[in-house]
Amino acid sequence: MGAAWGALQQRGADRALQALELLGEGGLGDEQAGRGVGDGAGLDDGQQIPAPPTKGPLNGLATLALAYGAISIVGAFAPPVRDITGTTPIPALILGATGWANAHRMNGAGRKQAVAGLVTGLTGLVLTLITR
Repeated sequence: MGAAWGALQQRGADRALQALELLGEGGLGDEQAGRGVGDGAGLDDGQQIPAPPTKGPLNGLATLALAYGAISIVGAFAPPVRDITGTTPIPALILGATGWANAHRMNGAGRKQAVAGLVTGLTGLVLTLITR
């Protein structure tokens, strides 16, 4: 098995060298020879490669509020989960309100998550009180 594997590796290396030799001899034409993906291939002279889009700020409190709210709804219907998680609807409401306030300061980043955290926290609180 080792000899066969070595032969396969050698054949792959030989093909890679042949491809490189073709590129070096102008196999793609003189104007594109030696230009790869990162070299601006396909762009006219003077054009710049556009920058990738950047992500906006994240609102961690809103994300935590949503997670705690979801756990509180599950805990309302499953008593073993409720015994482990305790009173997660209360932190979900607090984190949701704080995340919503942060979203106003961060130009709306995480506003929907904060509202969802408030709603799931309130739903979890009501369900917990009803099922006890």
